[in-house]
Amino acid sequence: MRAVLATVLLLTHCVTAAAGTATVAATRQAMGTLLEVTAVASNRRVAEAAVEAAFAEAARLDGVLSDWRGTTELSAFNRAAGTGPRPVSNDLLAVLRMSAAVHAASGGAFDVTVGPVVLALRRGDRAAAFSPGTRALVDGAGLEVRGGSASLAHSGMACDLGGIGKGYAADRMREAMLRAGAGAGYIDFGRSTMVGFGPRCWRVLLCGLDGRIGPVIELRDCSLSTSRTGDPGCDTVDPRTCLPVPFRRIVTLRARSAGLADAWTKPPGVLGRLGLDLLVSSGLPCDVWYQDAAGAVELHQPRSSPGRR
Repeated sequence: MRAVLATVLLLTHCVTAAAGTATVAATRQAMGTLLEVTAVASNRRVAEAAVEAAFAEAARLDGVLSDWRGTTELSAFNRAAGTGPRPVSNDLLAVLRMSAAVHAASGGAFDVTVGPVVLALRRGDRAAAFSPGTRALVDGAGLEVRGGSASLAHSGMACDLGGIGKGYAADRMREAMLRAGAGAGYIDFGRSTMVGFGPRCWRVLLCGLDGRIGPVIELRDCSLSTSRTGDPGCDTVDPRTCLPVPFRRIVTLRARSAGLADAWTKPPGVLGRLGLDLLVSSGLPCDVWYQDAAGAVELHQPRSSPGRR
């Protein structure tokens, strides 16, 4: 790792359209945030179909991965906590398996079973969120994924997939756009998770904790995810203590998988530079831009280049 001036927060993107192609972009609400989709295809009809395919996939996965409504698959899974293994869909299974793997590799700094804390904070009940009783329900080891089934060990446990769900969905949306005929595309989930694919390069402008403009990062068949901690009004929770992370940190990670990029921005936010060491130990091919009060760090894991800076 080496200190650099680069620090991180997504601001914008741009791409130059090739002759003989059509570009269609649209922005809608999806999964609790703004979703911006851009498709480039051989003609406008195909590009429009690719954009609609992305939004349809986001809506479908919202019905699987969200815990904001009681009718989703995740909400039903949470209600069954403590009752033993139950079959789950391929999508929920994949996200839970990925979550369990990152939990183990991060020493518990990423933990989707922080759901009881998140749900209490969502209700505005901070006393309940940070109570010993709620902390006792956060147990990453109590999430078991085996075969086509998954379970939560104790009644009252709950998974919240806000730290990984948008990334997983962005990966699936990219696949849906390709099936619909897009030759290239860009997906931006709430300025925190984005995917650029196709032969051209999508450029993302970053800035740091102090708002200063940083480097331009290129996305070519890869993803970028950003996470912040310690800002006023930000209740990013350390799942090991179930208390808010008090330190201002910002982490941006570029990798092939948006789901893994989304999840792995959380351990450095919780643990600081120790989280970067755990990321190195995980072996995930990626590029990382990190900043805290001590300065900025740029880290490059060996990879088959997912993008070029």
